[in-house]
Amino acid sequence: DVFKWTMDIDYHGTVNATKLLLPHFLARGSGHIINFSSLAGVLGVYGYSAYSSAKFAVRGFSDVIRAELKPKGIKVSIVYPPDTDTPQLAFESQYKPFVTRELAKSDKPIPPSLVARETLNAVEHGRYAVVPGFDAKLTYFLGTRLGNWIYPIMDFMIAGIFKKKDHLINEPRPQPGAAGIRSLIDQWQQDPDFRDNVAYWQVTSAREPVSAPIPAWLDPRLRLALESQGISQLYSHQAEALERARNGQNLVIATGT
Repeated sequence: DVFKWTMDIDYHGTVNATKLLLPHFLARGSGHIINFSSLAGVLGVYGYSAYSSAKFAVRGFSDVIRAELKPKGIKVSIVYPPDTDTPQLAFESQYKPFVTRELAKSDKPIPPSLVARETLNAVEHGRYAVVPGFDAKLTYFLGTRLGNWIYPIMDFMIAGIFKKKDHLINEPRPQPGAAGIRSLIDQWQQDPDFRDNVAYWQVTSAREPVSAPIPAWLDPRLRLALESQGISQLYSHQAEALERARNGQNLVIATGT
């Protein structure tokens, strides 16, 4: 379950690390706990239902322990970074829904060094909330100051993206057809890399698509990405291709109408 998996990592991981270190801080009467949430823990971001929920939980936990531990001489800070240029961001960008990708286009990912620098600076000055980057600070300000007025703004932005998506879907585009696919395969066969590395390939005639369930072993992040696009089933040839890939075969699948 993606929600449990995400909560275990982002929320319970934070709680468990805090529980491990807190007795040592209490024993000496000092210490500083720094928890990482996200801007998605300030505003619920479309397409991030599991992630935002976990990051909101980190925010609530940090708010509570800040109040509880301050009388004991222990400081708490929470960091709300925006999209940060890390391998994790590059990986998850493959699976983001169209709307989420479009929302993220307006903000360029910030370097991890900026997050680290602003976090350390905040610790030195005893600040609780840390928001790295100018754009993130603006988003945080609006999200925490506008109250319910922020939701019509977000709805307006999302509605505009859906209009753009509908336009892209309905825009006429050339279809290669079976002849175009056959030409592509002929080109591949002339490529030495193709001949040397592809152990099995075939061209099959058109057939009626048959539905197949999404494999239970599929990575939960990919399953979530499919479900976020309204995809609850695959075609049988897609399920077959996934099974071949799972068994170590490199695949190129070309379909034509």
